[in-house]
Amino acid sequence: MATIDRHATVPLLCGVALGIVDFAAQKLLPYPWANLANSSAVWAVLAFAMAYALRGSVLRSVVGAIVMLVVAVPAYYLTATAVQDDALSNVWATTALLWMFFGVLAGAVFGVAAAWARDGAVAPDSAGARDHVSVAHGTAVPDGAGARAGGPGPDGARAQVPDGAVARDGGWRDKWVRGGWRGVVGVALPAAVLLAEAARLARRDETATAVIEAVLAVVVLILAGRTWRRRGLGGAVAVPLALLGFAGFQVAGFA
Repeated sequence: MATIDRHATVPLLCGVALGIVDFAAQKLLPYPWANLANSSAVWAVLAFAMAYALRGSVLRSVVGAIVMLVVAVPAYYLTATAVQDDALSNVWATTALLWMFFGVLAGAVFGVAAAWARDGAVAPDSAGARDHVSVAHGTAVPDGAGARAGGPGPDGARAQVPDGAVARDGGWRDKWVRGGWRGVVGVALPAAVLLAEAARLARRDETATAVIEAVLAVVVLILAGRTWRRRGLGGAVAVPLALLGFAGFQVAGFA
């Protein structure tokens, strides 16, 4: 019996749901909540959340996020056609095609971010705090260290560590070099796009929506960060990324 691939079906279903719910939310919700429904940043973060939850590879996360965002556009216009008799031609109009193009770009960026945020190396909250320590003959040596108590060293000899000494695996700095930066950037990106749009909205005197999106940025950092070190580093990286995003909104004419 054939099995259903959730990496294929979930993005498709989420895209349809996003388009329908977006249209309904704009019609039914009061200000400022209705603004969130049509927010490009919120759409990007929802694609990030979907890809994060699916726990796929980087490629699957990217494809899933793109499918979700691209499918949401015709789903939105088809809902508008069914509910308020809008022209069906809106589905393939220039505006719809442009939004689908942006969906491809955003899906690629936030699909990668989701995979990085989920699987990037985790820097411990304090140096060596996450080391698994094995004890042999009164000697403490963390798992992953180059030499283990009573075990072979790099040259095949038995490694000797003085009693009471603790050998570390290089701490969080080495883990950062080995790939921890990807986890931080992955967490920072969805927060950054929310902060960038919040700045744009504040500039247009839509203060209430701006405050909500700034709060959502903090929530995303907390939920996706997994450790306080990564949350803190993610927040620090999100600020300059948000400035770049705001400049991008300006160049694209959204500000």
